[in-house]
Amino acid sequence: MKKTLTMAAVAATFAGMAVAAIETSNVGGYLDKSGDLALVCNPFVASGKLADIDGSALGASASIRIVAASGAVTEYKWTEGKWKNGDVDGSDVTLRRGDAFQISGSGTVSVSGVIVEDNVADRTVVKGYNLYGNVVPAEKTLGSLSFSAFDANRDYVRVGSTKYVLKKGHWYRKSDLESATSLTGLTTYDSLSLAAAEGFVVYCGKTQKTLTISGTLPAGN
Repeated sequence: MKKTLTMAAVAATFAGMAVAAIETSNVGGYLDKSGDLALVCNPFVASGKLADIDGSALGASASIRIVAASGAVTEYKWTEGKWKNGDVDGSDVTLRRGDAFQISGSGTVSVSGVIVEDNVADRTVVKGYNLYGNVVPAEKTLGSLSFSAFDANRDYVRVGSTKYVLKKGHWYRKSDLESATSLTGLTTYDSLSLAAAEGFVVYCGKTQKTLTISGTLPAGN
């Protein structure tokens, strides 16, 4: 039986809003993406490529942006039926399951693949900006992210335009921690929603660490 799970509107890393949905079945599914400048991740099994995304449905302004750990943005525009960065053909650029990217345009695009119950493999978070996302067709929470080490003074996770910090087992807004003298009375954000296929940024301030992104489907799916 198919299910449709609709994402809530999510703020992008830089600007804009987006709405998407994942239609699932026992063998696979597809992600519908619309809006402008929003982060979305590849929630499907194995790796996809830019060539798997048909940019013709996004209109003349279609672009996909890949953000490097340094923060540098590589923009691929839909040109002559391919994703290109200038004269460079980006068709073979790989999008691993769980990796997030930024997509923009005036229309709607579909990305399809096979949905599995396996967790995403642990990822080494390098110094700088790392883009990942919720890999299941259902809501997860910020508290479902697990780190082998997290430096509350150097690291943060950015969901939409807000930065969150993990301290003593709980997630707090970075701005709240910076202005507080203690954790007493501060609001925790462990239950903050990460919608299906919603992307987020992990910023690592210094040393490398490991991030576990749960990919297990919820009971009954």
